[in-house]
Amino acid sequence: MYGEDLGERFGPYKLTSEIAISFNDDIYEAHNRTLKRLETATMEDVKTFTQGFARKLIRTYYSMVMVRSQIWTTRLHEQSEVFIHHFPEKESIIRTLINWIDEPPTDREAVYNLFKCEGEWASTNFLYECKIPFKL
Repeated sequence: MYGEDLGERFGPYKLTSEIAISFNDDIYEAHNRTLKRLETATMEDVKTFTQGFARKLIRTYYSMVMVRSQIWTTRLHEQSEVFIHHFPEKESIIRTLINWIDEPPTDREAVYNLFKCEGEWASTNFLYECKIPFKL
């Protein structure tokens, strides 16, 4: 774009729970839809669904901690690291999801089981975690 950079006048935008919720409040529906699709999908479709829902889980997890971290990023690897900082016990899950995006697995049952467990966790905890405020 041509002209003066107006962003310098305004400074960084404060991240709010409303932003996080507007982006990923559909996790429950996305989770249920993905599980149903996985049950009858061809192996090629399983790979596509795996990659898509792995991305969705990472973005949702990041949204859960976005407000308290006050870090804005659209890069999945960075979003993963922000989430792991707040939930180190989920690191192995995040690493698995990243691996599945890069190289989709062929074990439908393993995908289904991880997505069932993690999708339920995200659906149950999403609103609560999104609303934990930023503290200096």
